[in-house]
Amino acid sequence: KVVDKSTYHYSINNDSGSSMVYIAGTMENIRYYQLNSGQTYIAETGVFTGKQISFVNSDCVLTNWGKIDVDLIGKGDEGRLGTLNNGCLLRSKEKIQVGILNMNANTAVECNLILVDFLTMRNNSILRSKTLNFGSGGALIEYVGTSDASALVSSDLIKLNNQAVVKGNVYVEANEYINKSFIENSGANLSKVGESKFAIFPAYKGDELEKADCTGRGNIP
Repeated sequence: KVVDKSTYHYSINNDSGSSMVYIAGTMENIRYYQLNSGQTYIAETGVFTGKQISFVNSDCVLTNWGKIDVDLIGKGDEGRLGTLNNGCLLRSKEKIQVGILNMNANTAVECNLILVDFLTMRNNSILRSKTLNFGSGGALIEYVGTSDASALVSSDLIKLNNQAVVKGNVYVEANEYINKSFIENSGANLSKVGESKFAIFPAYKGDELEKADCTGRGNIP
């Protein structure tokens, strides 16, 4: 019998902030994965693909040391909730909408649109998007890695509706800026895509997820 995996529906309802879902293998074509509370931890051997990962409450935590490839992370237009910790490769075709995004060293996040309130980046981490929209509430991008390295934010379009603050060794590149003065005032290193003085190249190409070189310490440039 042929089963249409696109119809699968997984709802994860952790009743306690101390509970955890641990994924060490492969979960493919998951239609809907919902976190009400607690944590989901994807180990370095874990692979998660599907449609949507939804955060319902601000105390939801998703930690990825493996590979995630989904269409959407967030919960529609109901605000930016939860914490997303990325320790390897994370791709979202449509949108990432979370309260906090923490990127470990040598990691990559790719998406079409990202909405976030607080973003931390470490050594050689890469955030790539088609549109980076900081929203009306502003945002904070902070580099928390070592002083001899940097991080890169690269987008076709960066739209700023309010003050965006960049702290530390973060290079920002875009082909088009809207309200550029908001980010210029923070002293960020700005350039067009591919023209920043600092460049990072991930170890995978195209849409082939298996080419990502993940060792548990990140996507090695």
